Amino acid sequence: MSAMSLLKGVTDVKTGEMDNGKLFDKLHLILACFITPDERKRFRWVRGKFDETKFEEIADKILNGMSIKKAFPIAVFFCRFMEKLTETMPDFLQLQEQEINEVLSQVRTDLAKHGVGTSL
Repeated sequence: MSAMSLLKGVTDVKTGEMDNGKLFDKLHLILACFITPDERKRFRWVRGKFDETKFEEIADKILNGMSIKKAFPIAVFFCRFMEKLTETMPDFLQLQEQEINEVLSQVRTDLAKHGVGTSL
């Protein structure tokens, strides 16, 4: 589940304005989207993979344990800046794709140099 998919249901299609009532109903889910537990791997922390069960646990903890006084401003902050934050995502993803393609190209070159992958 992504915050963007949740925000589509929170924003009025005609005006583009956020419906605070709908935002309130999905507040715990929206906040849970921004929380991804890190995992300790070797000697560093890395971003954990999405786990639907953990996502639901986090959302339930937010729903049952966080006051609206704390949760609402956090959600509004992320919702207001989500569009601007996501503008940079395509550039980042394109950069990652370029780096991966460079590595794959080098691997193909190395394999061909050693006769791997060529027909007999």
